[in-house]
Amino acid sequence: MANLEPKRSPLQPASPEAGRANRITSAQSGALKVLSADQRAAYERDGFIALPGLIGSDWLKRLQQVTSKFVDQSRSLTQSTAVFDLEADHTSTHPRIRRLVSPADIDPTFWQFA
Repeated sequence: MANLEPKRSPLQPASPEAGRANRITSAQSGALKVLSADQRAAYERDGFIALPGLIGSDWLKRLQQVTSKFVDQSRSLTQSTAVFDLEADHTSTHPRIRRLVSPADIDPTFWQFA
């Protein structure tokens, strides 16, 4: 089985500050996106909002593929690891991953999306 210990992606900035600077630059270069009053009210009422089309179908497909890869890798596990935080009822036939620990550090697709 492949080494699943967290590692720094070659695409990851050298420091958190560098990543923050890139996000700020990207945000400043694009048009400001603002929620409507109805969206804000829905968020305050429900604690979340759905934004259909926010993430393009190409990105969704890539994220689903890499997530499926990790679900398959988790099937051989019986307890949580440095990468996989498993639910108590996780089994090989019904994988239950609570979360991937630092997904952007373990796969470049997650880093590129972040």
